[in-house]
Amino acid sequence: MRPDHKDLPPERKNEIYLRTGIVIPPLVQLRVVDEQDRDVPKDGKTIGEIAVRAPWLFREYIGDPEKTRNAWRNGWFHTGDAAVWFPDNYVKIADRLKDVIKSGGEWIPSLRLEDLISTHPGVNMVAVVGIPHEKWGVRGLWPL
Repeated sequence: MRPDHKDLPPERKNEIYLRTGIVIPPLVQLRVVDEQDRDVPKDGKTIGEIAVRAPWLFREYIGDPEKTRNAWRNGWFHTGDAAVWFPDNYVKIADRLKDVIKSGGEWIPSLRLEDLISTHPGVNMVAVVGIPHEKWGVRGLWPL
């Protein structure tokens, strides 16, 4: 935690502790981008994919040029991690993109839904999966 956070109230400190971390330049560059590789707002809400570059990152998946093309776009390695970016430059990973449910144009981390549902006293275990939906594209499915 940064020195300017030391006097924050305990609840606010806990919010920051739960974040994944902060990038330390100059050798690591990080972005959180949408599907068109545009930076998402640093609002702590908008979900995008982490894209990173650093001198020590690998350049290719050996023997898998298609996977390399999918991961490396415009000089950035796309990690497959869905995250939000905060105004203070902290990042919080929300889920893996392959597990995120895109419904009605919005990315919804399945982990967030599972965490919320698991707080109900009548729920012992939960798993949320995406299923096709004619109006929303995909919707989360869980027992009702």
